[in-house]
Amino acid sequence: MTVRMAAVLGSPIEHSKSPLLHQAAYKELGLDWEYEKFEVKAAELKPFLDRLDSTWAGLSLTMPLKEEALRLATDVSEMAQRTGGANTLVSTGGEWIAHNTDVAGMIFAIEQGRRGQGVDLGEPVQSATVLGTGATARSAIAALAAMSPQVKLQVAGRTLANVEQIVGWAKNDLGVELAGVALQDSRQVALDSQIVVSTIPANGVEDLAAHVSESPKVLVDVVYDPPTNQLAKAWVEHGGARVGGLTMLVAQAAEQVRLMTGYEGPLEPIREAMFTALADSGIAVDDIR
Repeated sequence: MTVRMAAVLGSPIEHSKSPLLHQAAYKELGLDWEYEKFEVKAAELKPFLDRLDSTWAGLSLTMPLKEEALRLATDVSEMAQRTGGANTLVSTGGEWIAHNTDVAGMIFAIEQGRRGQGVDLGEPVQSATVLGTGATARSAIAALAAMSPQVKLQVAGRTLANVEQIVGWAKNDLGVELAGVALQDSRQVALDSQIVVSTIPANGVEDLAAHVSESPKVLVDVVYDPPTNQLAKAWVEHGGARVGGLTMLVAQAAEQVRLMTGYEGPLEPIREAMFTALADSGIAVDDIR
């Protein structure tokens, strides 16, 4: 029987947990598949794809390949098109289909945080703040808009030009109004929102720690290396629920497995197998999930 192949591509890639997660899923599903990782820069993506044969089922993509994948794909899912980035390529009949599973992963992470706060998931999110203006921030905004179309949204970025760009994208591509502020203007960042999503490295959110509200709600901290930071520590100390980046990572990876393998069952066993693999490898898994 031919062994199917998959891999994660990006640069840098050495730190990636994707091989551990996907291999745990294959074991759970009883699949004799292989999953690898390759250092690939944007200009190298097309030559890499051209070398692959029919044994390849799909690819996970990290920076800096998410926009390049859209350009090279034969077809693009609606969510990948709307967010302007793809973190997944699925091989179908010799063609590459681009998907964005970060949005599904973000929704799962937000829901876990809300459960941790005892919130009824049927209750819409009234307000949310997204820290950052990159591809993951776009996925967070798309996720929040999908969950609650009337949500009051703010985005905070380090560069005003990038803030203006993402505000324009949200209005034109999602039909969502965003309020944009400079991250450096810490007092104007709405940390009292029901949901705060941080897509910024640890050293970029240190100044915000002093401005955490007295009763914070849910923080989804996408960056998982290092596993915590000053903002996250202050958030928990004030009684807020913090969901770490591993929860989103696992949830988006489980969705990738579904797309690549054609699995139609519940994703919970796959997610649990992935969390177990992380814990067994010595990675602290203390996320709300």
